[in-house]
Order: sequence, then C-alpha cells, then structure tokens
Amino acid sequence: MLDKKRLGTELKRRRKMKKLTQNQLAAGICNQSEISRIEAGDFFPSIDVLYALANKLKLPITFFFEVLAHEEVEEKNEIQERVTTLSRNKDYQMLYDYIEWLVKNGRASHPEIEKYLLWQKFVAGYCLNKISTDYCLTELFLLLRKDIVGMDILLNHQIKNSIANILAENRRYNESMIIYEEILIDDISTKDSEMLKIKILFNYGKLLYIKRDVLLALKQADAGIDLSIKLRDISMLGQLYYLKASLMEELTYSFEEIAPIFKKSQFVFEMLNLTLYKQILEEEKSVYLAV
Repeated sequence: MLDKKRLGTELKRRRKMKKLTQNQLAAGICNQSEISRIEAGDFFPSIDVLYALANKLKLPITFFFEVLAHEEVEEKNEIQERVTTLSRNKDYQMLYDYIEWLVKNGRASHPEIEKYLLWQKFVAGYCLNKISTDYCLTELFLLLRKDIVGMDILLNHQIKNSIANILAENRRYNESMIIYEEILIDDISTKDSEMLKIKILFNYGKLLYIKRDVLLALKQADAGIDLSIKLRDISMLGQLYYLKASLMEELTYSFEEIAPIFKKSQFVFEMLNLTLYKQILEEEKSVYLAV
C-alpha cells in the first residue's frame, strides 16, 4: 500500500526536477488544487490520475508502486543513509565491503539503487587503490550512460562531481572544470540538488584558485556562501569563508576586510567541531584572528 505522505513528497520532487509548476503538471489531468493536496500528503489520487501523472513526468507507469512501496523505500533509505555515513567518514574499506555484501545478498535489485552503489563502490575502490584512476573514471563515465527511466537526475550530478574531483586530484584541471560547469549550468530546483551545488561551487572555486583565475574563484565562493545561508546549511560554510578570505588576500583586500571573513570561518569550524580545519586556520592565519 502506498503512503500518501511519501507519494506527495516524491511527486513534488519529480515535478520540480522537470521544472513544472503545479498548474502545468495538472493541465489536462486534474485541478491544480488536487496536485497541491496530493503533494501535501492529504489526498490519494485515483489510479487514472496517478497513471496520467506518471506519464506526464515521463516515469514508468509502475514507478509509484515499485519505488514508493513503504518497505522498499525504508530499505533504500536505510542503505543510502549508511553508505553516505561511511563515505562522509572516509571509511572506504568498510564501505567497499558493505556494498560487496549488499550485491552478493541481492539487496541491490532496483536499477537506481544498483547504479548508486556501483558509483560508491568505484570511488571507494579508487580511494583504496584497488582500482586505477583510469579504470575508475571509465566505469563512472559508463555509469552516466546507463539510462534508467524515471531515475533521479541528482544521481548523475553526484557521479559527475566525483569524476570532476578525481580529475582535479590528478591535475587534469581543464577536464575537471568542464564537468563542474556542466553541473552548475544544469540547474534543478530541488533542495538536494542545491545542497550538492554548494559543494560544487566550493570545489570549482578551489580549482579556479589553482588556475589563478582569482576573480572568478571569488565569485564562486560568494555564490556558495549565499546559497548556504539561503538553505540554512552550514556544512561547507567554514570552508567557503576560508576560501573567500584567502582569495581576498590574493586580490590585496585590506586587512580590515579580510580578518572578519577568517573569523567567520573560525566560528563555523568551532560550531561544527571541525578540529583539523580550525587548527590549520589558526596556524596559517593567526595574524587575522588575533585582533
């Protein structure tokens, strides 16, 4: 049985991915108010309406039944949450072994979760030196070409971000920049995609800094800071402030202009208990923090 709240959340997310208003999605199917009630989780549509909505969003007709079945969604969310935690903590060996176990035990049966796990496995394998840089990049590019009807485009953006990061680590800067720019141009108005965009703006800004395009790098740092504040997401804010202040140094801003930005960076690092970042800041930029 479908969960109305889950159905509403997923319908809203898919509509925004297609950049449709509620009126546009409703056109020829139902009233805008009905779409609003479905998305709010207050109303369950008829099978005919559900069929028409799936068709308009270019989703397989069985999408809402196969993907939103309560047990399957819970399992998928549980897997993704654990994988994300292991990846964030850089526990690549445990991540690699966990994915191997999931695949071996048939827990990656849905095409979208299989693609998600393969992405994470290749990145973990690269970080563990189990596979070469070229092999990892080849497999990630092949994953991008694996079209899955109704797949969340955010996953492709995440894979592209990993590719760009690996290219940058291997000093293939121009190739990396092209991919970052591709992701930033393809704007999707969902919260998850905008949160990913914060990371990409930071990575792209760092890369521009390396390439000595300091003014454009500063523009990316400012955009990342603005988006972080808009979304109330401070996970990358300390790094963005640090990058901005460092760029301002390069552009010979005054001490009085630079110091407050480094202090903002220090404040965020302290608040998030990012000890290593805080230590680097205090060792390298102590002159700005003393006043």
